[in-house]
Amino acid sequence: MRHNISSGKRLAGRLAGVAVLAAVVAGVTPSTASASDTWCGNWLKDPAYAYGVKAVSGTRIYHGPGYAQVNQGYYGPHWYAWAYEANAGLGPALNWRYRDNNALYTCYPQTEGGYYTPGVPDYQAYKVQVELESYPGNIYGQAVYWGG
Repeated sequence: MRHNISSGKRLAGRLAGVAVLAAVVAGVTPSTASASDTWCGNWLKDPAYAYGVKAVSGTRIYHGPGYAQVNQGYYGPHWYAWAYEANAGLGPALNWRYRDNNALYTCYPQTEGGYYTPGVPDYQAYKVQVELESYPGNIYGQAVYWGG
């Protein structure tokens, strides 16, 4: 179940999964990873307004007949990254590292069943990763350095 982005936190039952994800992104063991808040800011709510949209190299993952990836596009005066899925049917999430504190954050689509997340700007994020919510476990793309 997807949670409202403005809530700022995942449910306690999801924290273990976030810790594992933090380990994947940070390259540390799960025991040293910490859970993060869900935060997208109020940057680019609809990536359809961005120009020059293309995939962030190395982020695409496949699921069934579809795929998910991190996309990037320019919406002056910055580049933005967001998670996007096409026919994967699992709802994408964008995991990203915040430049100011190195914390891991996750964005979800703003609507239930959405196929993209809001965009995070290049001056805030330096590492991005796509995630698909799945049972019994989520599917993660490669975490890559990104700067727009």
